[in-house]
Amino acid sequence: MRILHVVTAFPRAPGDIIAPWLIELLRRQRAAGHEVDVFAPLTEAAATPNSRGFRFIGSGTSRAVGKI
Repeated sequence: MRILHVVTAFPRAPGDIIAPWLIELLRRQRAAGHEVDVFAPLTEAAATPNSRGFRFIGSGTSRAVGKI
């Protein structure tokens, strides 16, 4: 199943207080075999590939960054 999360904020770094549950949800969905993307405001943290490996589709841009 393909899943797109449309969120208003995404954790910028490990330990961030913004939506700390979201990373775990994405990991569990990916582990269950789903293809998961995140549509969120494009921040500097999301604009560069990161160790989490999630695919971001930033609002205001059509560029996808990183990949699950």
